[in-house]
Amino acid sequence: METNIYYLELIQFKVQVLKEIRNNLSNIVNLKIRSNLKAYKELEALIYNFDLEINELKEKFNAFESDNNVSVLKIETNILKKLFLLRQDINVDTTAELLNFLIKNYTELFLVDKLIEVIPLKLEKELELELNKTDFYICMKNKNIKEKILYKLDDLIIYDDVEYLDFNEFSEISFGNNIIYASSRFTLEEINTFIKIWKKF
Repeated sequence: METNIYYLELIQFKVQVLKEIRNNLSNIVNLKIRSNLKAYKELEALIYNFDLEINELKEKFNAFESDNNVSVLKIETNILKKLFLLRQDINVDTTAELLNFLIKNYTELFLVDKLIEVIPLKLEKELELELNKTDFYICMKNKNIKEKILYKLDDLIIYDDVEYLDFNEFSEISFGNNIIYASSRFTLEEINTFIKIWKKF
């Protein structure tokens, strides 16, 4: 599969080079050479040959891609270099294997690192009863009782039977001595309602 992709990339590269040369020649013909000169006709013939070769390469590309069911993923050179280095570190034989590994382990490698585990916050009984009537759920941030997280049930991400929150979706709100990180799902009106409830207790 990798050989197929490199072959297609090579064809694309050849097409790009030929197009650049062809365009440069075309500019010379149109801007710098008079049409009654022999060089004009020779360059026109050369441009025509370039067009034929470009079309031939494009047909090869399409035919090879269709016959081999290859989808070409364009990757920036610096990213590709990093993939090769990572491939060596993880000790897999091909880039395709590396990508499969990254896809299979996406949750562990990327998602969980951004999540915060829901740590229950012990509330006064009256406040707890009041919040039970609402859509407000509250927990601690990293076992820090001074920093609290206000969330909705829809914010929860459950992984391996553990409840998490994506902290990127929360913004800081301060009132009095309280620091609360509220979910982006809450409207300003809902946050004001929560603050009123909180202040009552």
